[in-house]
Amino acid sequence: MQIGSGMVAAWGDFSDWSGVSVVFAGTESLISSNKTDQNTVFDLASLTKILATTALYMKWLESGLIDLDSLYPAREFTFRQLLAHSSGLPAWKPFYEEMISHFGSDRALIQTPIQERKNYFYDLVSNVPVERAPGEKIVYSDLGFILLGKHAEKITGISLDELLKREVWNGINGCELEYRPLSSRRNVLAGIAATENCPWRGLLQGEVHDDNAWSMGGVAGHAGVFGSVNDVIAWVRALVEGKIAGFATLRKFSESQSDSFGARRALGFDVPAVDGTGSTGFVFPSSSIGHLGFVGTSLWIDLDQGRFAILLTNRVHPSREDIRIRDLRRAFHQALSVP
Repeated sequence: MQIGSGMVAAWGDFSDWSGVSVVFAGTESLISSNKTDQNTVFDLASLTKILATTALYMKWLESGLIDLDSLYPAREFTFRQLLAHSSGLPAWKPFYEEMISHFGSDRALIQTPIQERKNYFYDLVSNVPVERAPGEKIVYSDLGFILLGKHAEKITGISLDELLKREVWNGINGCELEYRPLSSRRNVLAGIAATENCPWRGLLQGEVHDDNAWSMGGVAGHAGVFGSVNDVIAWVRALVEGKIAGFATLRKFSESQSDSFGARRALGFDVPAVDGTGSTGFVFPSSSIGHLGFVGTSLWIDLDQGRFAILLTNRVHPSREDIRIRDLRRAFHQALSVP
């Protein structure tokens, strides 16, 4: 099954990193003859929440820079509740529409200095009221991770992209995860998988797909990270070998949090559905951790059995209306259980 224009998948065991399997198919876009391979850079979408923000807060917890049970400044929820998506904040809001309106047009917005855009965006998110009491219900929320990114920038005075490079990614051998790839050494489109042919932003390639992240300059706690399957493999290896934080900290973050409605999350990480209805079926047990990304990415890690699976696609290319990724994800993970 071909989803989008191209895909790359990898899977393996923690005991043999040289034996990791990687397969790829398709091209960078429907109008490109450049074939995807293990170096193709994808918009990783909400994998940002674990590859960037969660990893940073794991390091900070271990070094004593954050108390997960302290209240977020001037708010009624804790850092733990933000990470567990139980803060009471709504799931999503189209802040980019208010951004465009405030700055005059989408063209005027992108011509505004990034820090000015970011400051206004953070003000918008900071003033959103909770919809329910913190801790009452788990509702997956981009807003919580935007606020976690804001806090990281405020207490360090460093942009989130530079902060992640300095404190997390630069310490991982072979990892070149990054925000805004067209502003870095990857300053050409070749080698980057396209995402949506957006009706108002045009064909997106090397530019974050998430409209809210785009409106604030492409660097956010909930979305915006780009990378290849090699980069994600390197991150997984660093995670499970204690290079990001110690194993005790990883276990704390991987512990399932649940509410009275039956919803479950770990801290920063998603967890598979107990009844097998999720994208991994029963192939990855409910104690596993991972995340999905809207553009067609996913990562799952089974800490108990020492294995992982990565699937990177640009399933929104050329349109987000293609929902076959649901079947592809399930079929991919199911195939991994066949001897």
